[in-house]
Amino acid sequence: MKKFLVVSTVFGILFVIFGLNLSAQSSDDKNACAYARKESSIDTWKFYLENFPNGECSDEAKAALEGAQNAKDQIACNQARQENSFAGWQKYLTNFPNGKCNFEAKVNKKKLKKTTDLEWSGRSSKEMRWSDAVSYCKSLNEGGYSDWRLPNIDELKTLLNANRVTNNCRVSEKNNCLSSSCWSCSTCTQTGTQNSNNGGCFDWGTAYSDGRYSKLGDTVYLWSSSTRSDSTGNAWLVNFSYGSVNNSYKASLNLYVRCVR
Repeated sequence: MKKFLVVSTVFGILFVIFGLNLSAQSSDDKNACAYARKESSIDTWKFYLENFPNGECSDEAKAALEGAQNAKDQIACNQARQENSFAGWQKYLTNFPNGKCNFEAKVNKKKLKKTTDLEWSGRSSKEMRWSDAVSYCKSLNEGGYSDWRLPNIDELKTLLNANRVTNNCRVSEKNNCLSSSCWSCSTCTQTGTQNSNNGGCFDWGTAYSDGRYSKLGDTVYLWSSSTRSDSTGNAWLVNFSYGSVNNSYKASLNLYVRCVR
């Protein structure tokens, strides 16, 4: 009888202690849950799940974290769409291998690779002079690659959606045709009106802002690395709003950049 009383007493004490612990844990859970709801931040929900993986707010915490991940996924997808570059889509796939734009990323990577047989960086966020463009590409680290360079005029012309490139866009480093005599007012996409006074173009035709002349949707001027052979202070460029090749002063004109590898 005495042994029974002793055992009963021990179990009673353990039950009380265990109950108190459960009560304290439940109280901590409620407080942590209330705090996480109030803060409603990724860090607080992560902290809550680490400490209360099966707590009363665990489902809520998991949903909040999943929602945040989906939001990051969508932002990254939108950025990749805006850049529409091989490296940009590769970066998306690296960070979100099972993301909502996974299929789109793989298709566009193949399309961009097949389109030009080159890999293109995202367009620079600002315009810059030619020498800065050269340095920008040399120091660029994008998509896990660091061997980027400024494209020559032949490479840059491959981004043009135009069926007039062969006959009317003769400027070429490959064919050693980089002087002003290789250029005419008849552009890669349209026939301009020659200005008889200075040999330039009086009318370039119609500019379009829908990216129709660019395989990557560009509507801006982009620098090439090719220097004009009869005026080394000038470099060749492509204007994607008109689909035209031109040249300008390296030291004074600021243009956007796409690097190539």
